[in-house]
Amino acid sequence: MDPVENGVFNSLQSVDESSSNSLTIDESFIVVWLLKDFLLPNTVSLESIESQIENSADLLKKYFNSPKECQEYITSSSRNYKIFLILPKKHAQNVLLTVHDRPTLHSVYIYQDNSNQKQFHDSYPKIVGVYKDLKQLTNDLCTEIYDGIQNACLPMTIFKRKYEEDRSFNGLNNFAYFVDFWHPLFVDLLFDLPQLDYEREKSKFIEQCRIYYRANETMLTHIDEFERTYEAQFAVQWYKRNSFIYRLLNRVMRQENLRGILAIRFFILDICKQLHEIYQNYTEDVYLDNSSFIVYRGIKLAKNDFVNMKKDLSPSTILSINTLFSTSQTLEVALVYAGAIDSKSKTEVISSTMTSILFEITININHQMSIERKPYANISFERDEGELKYRDECEVLCMIGSFLRVDEIQEDYVAMNTKVTLVKLTLINENDSTIPIMKDYQILKSTETIEGKIIRIGNLLIDRSLAMRSPRSKAESFYRTLTNEFNSMYLSSCLTGQAWIALKREQFDLAIKFALEALSNGDQSNAEWKITTLNCIGGVYFKQKRYVEALKYYKQAYHISKVTDEKIANNSYHGPCIPIDKFAMYDNYRNISSINIARIYQCKGEPDQAWEMYKEMVDCEMRDASDFHCHTCMTIAESGTHMIC
Repeated sequence: MDPVENGVFNSLQSVDESSSNSLTIDESFIVVWLLKDFLLPNTVSLESIESQIENSADLLKKYFNSPKECQEYITSSSRNYKIFLILPKKHAQNVLLTVHDRPTLHSVYIYQDNSNQKQFHDSYPKIVGVYKDLKQLTNDLCTEIYDGIQNACLPMTIFKRKYEEDRSFNGLNNFAYFVDFWHPLFVDLLFDLPQLDYEREKSKFIEQCRIYYRANETMLTHIDEFERTYEAQFAVQWYKRNSFIYRLLNRVMRQENLRGILAIRFFILDICKQLHEIYQNYTEDVYLDNSSFIVYRGIKLAKNDFVNMKKDLSPSTILSINTLFSTSQTLEVALVYAGAIDSKSKTEVISSTMTSILFEITININHQMSIERKPYANISFERDEGELKYRDECEVLCMIGSFLRVDEIQEDYVAMNTKVTLVKLTLINENDSTIPIMKDYQILKSTETIEGKIIRIGNLLIDRSLAMRSPRSKAESFYRTLTNEFNSMYLSSCLTGQAWIALKREQFDLAIKFALEALSNGDQSNAEWKITTLNCIGGVYFKQKRYVEALKYYKQAYHISKVTDEKIANNSYHGPCIPIDKFAMYDNYRNISSINIARIYQCKGEPDQAWEMYKEMVDCEMRDASDFHCHTCMTIAESGTHMIC
């Protein structure tokens, strides 16, 4: 395959695939180019122009023959799309009659000649200009896209707890919002995966950057400088520059481009390490323990999008920011980014179709509860002879995956004599178990091994696509990416994950194939992985009503970590590998061997054996914890009420 086509930063999954059940305040920046009757001068390279646009936008859609197809794409596009349209003057009038007033159409760039320019602008205010110079058109377009990403982009997941409307068939809560945790879990996985060869990871990243920016001489110069001078202690300085690394990092995070995220992982880890260093050298000395301070972030949002956002930002809602999150301790700076005031005149500048959103974020200082993997720090500093020296600026950077709680929304809030919508938030610690959703997140994170976490993320991804009835899922891409990046290190867990995908899609032969291949390649001492693989095979045979074969594999899984008096006496029992917890309930106990053994006995018409299995399960639970697990009791009480045998 051509290396350009295989570039990791050219992945467009988030644009081409359906979005998740979680809500995001995010936009995909799409350039639509109608090339019919588009007469290019001999001095202009179409490939070079396309590369420049692709470096800026999330997607370039080209239509060579059909203005109608171009119109249909725009009129049917998602509300999260922001479309920049390039038209030949010959077709501009007819196309704009249909699409100009679509809310997803951001701006229009007309190429060929500038006659009747005034007439165009009077009729269609979204026209930026009519150009004879295609290079100038492209430069103006890319500048507008970059400004849009800078000022408006805030990719976040809103965790919505759906209770009554999403109850499962056995009367237990289905915890539909669990699937939205795949992204925070994936960010967490970035820290768990081993860093095998730092210099090799950096070199591969630089190679991919050169492929991506192959037509951009300015960026190629920056990449050369990065290769010569970059050190981990300069990660924050490089991120703050208006350069390729800031754009690529935020691009892959917005697009949920898994290959791209892994390619830039070394830099994400460097940023995290440096934020910790800055925190320890600054925050702990400046802010008293148990005190707090406020930071601000401003964005501009289309009024229609704001109406949709407001429905979901009720008090106590939890958000997760899906990229690095820059804030300011200076209110004026945030108001400028929100379009509420002009940076020079301090007067209101936002258009009537947009809403100025001001996020006011309270950060509570608790030195005892350090934020290990999601740190924040004031990055208004310069490094002088190895020491951090702070300037007057007040920029605070929060780590990818930071969690926030919505406290209050106030419309028509007056700040510096201009009206904005104020959204009050609090930065929260993901380890704070007093917050119910954070406690759920800790349950999701509580796998014993990296392999267990890999399989869990894949399960959440496939559950997300199945809930949306989407034929496509990021789960396959997730496993494929890990296999390519780490060769055989996580092959068995990726195969097990693919087996579970096939089982949930009822592709039973494929599920057995993947699971058996995993068992032949995996580390047999990894109990968590082995139990999960055996349970998958048992699940396939259970679905096929082949109960003898199902029992065989479920019992193998059950006996691997079954508690016994001998294990307790020898201090060799450390709790179940796969606990019966809230996630097990969400997953309908698919990966709990004991429950599925009891269910099979019920289906076979052997209630006594089913009851013995349930009693044994309760005994195991009581040995493992002083408190009886109510969800286990509910499962036993409801046993048989929802079985389809």
